[in-house]
Amino acid sequence: LSLLAERIAGAPRAFFLTFAVYFLVPIVSFYDVVALPESFATSSLVIAVYLLVQGTRRGLLFSGACITWCVFMKPIFLPLLALGLAHLIWVGWGRGARTIALSGAVFLAPFVIADGLWIMGRVQSGATKNLALQPSLHPLFLDPEKHTGALTAFLGAMGEDWQNAGWFYSGERTPCSVVTSRFDCAAVASVQARARATQSNLITQRPDVDRNWAVQENRRISQELSSFAESVRDERPGHYYLVAPLTYFARFVSSSSTHRMFGDYTTMNPKLRPFRLAIDSFWWLLEALFATLVVLRARRICGTPSLALVAATVLYFYGVYTLVFRMNDFRYLVPILPLVVVTIACLMMPGPSRER
Repeated sequence: LSLLAERIAGAPRAFFLTFAVYFLVPIVSFYDVVALPESFATSSLVIAVYLLVQGTRRGLLFSGACITWCVFMKPIFLPLLALGLAHLIWVGWGRGARTIALSGAVFLAPFVIADGLWIMGRVQSGATKNLALQPSLHPLFLDPEKHTGALTAFLGAMGEDWQNAGWFYSGERTPCSVVTSRFDCAAVASVQARARATQSNLITQRPDVDRNWAVQENRRISQELSSFAESVRDERPGHYYLVAPLTYFARFVSSSSTHRMFGDYTTMNPKLRPFRLAIDSFWWLLEALFATLVVLRARRICGTPSLALVAATVLYFYGVYTLVFRMNDFRYLVPILPLVVVTIACLMMPGPSRER
């Protein structure tokens, strides 16, 4: 990671600054003991970007393989192949189309081969869906016997946190920040009560109810929630397309980087609260510094291909999770946290970046 910063900035001080800052951010290490895609994708993404910036043929091959590994863990990484290809075109401009084509072919070869084998295997197994890649959402969210998919769509339309939906099933509050001709707060509360009667949380059916009844009831609930979500989109487009996504973005940016380790601030061990607050505050400071430097030094970014690649990767993750998929769980930021540090370190170096 520090070598990547030094290579992009062309300054040894970027190496030491990246090393020092990343040392003070223990967030990624919290996920090293958890078997989540983000845990494996973090190191793979750092290696992929470093080898891509290095630019050797062997490096491009392994860079493409690392990104391919990330794509098969989480398809949301797929556009990084396009970012990598754009980077190769940028740095290869003026060297001839043959050089760019060869570099691009080497970089994309691992994905083409792996995805080709995946498609062949899916076709031979008789599959008719998800032939190219696995679905972006966990299969549990796509179960037609549960109301999970419709509920996430409705809460997403409302700008509510659907990933941590314990509040919905506990009846803590009713999501009705906006109403339409198809529903009001009473209608939402009624559906909410019926949903709690069939499922104990977002993905688990209640064990104390008849399964056949629960399946039929969930289908009715799904139809109503889908209708509610569609009405928000059609009748309240400003809320659906602007307010809700920006709500997710604000929640994403301000989310606690330590929630998965410590839980809620109100229920955690008070003795650990200062330590946790220090970690969270440092991360929020880094986010603010990243945003400020990207705005103030946008011209330098636009003139430095490798720096543009790193910054664009970070911005892509912030945008796609909040504005497209309407998610706000901090763990999705873990893979790009090292790249945030690299961007800050490079932009804090005086003068234009001198890539090595």
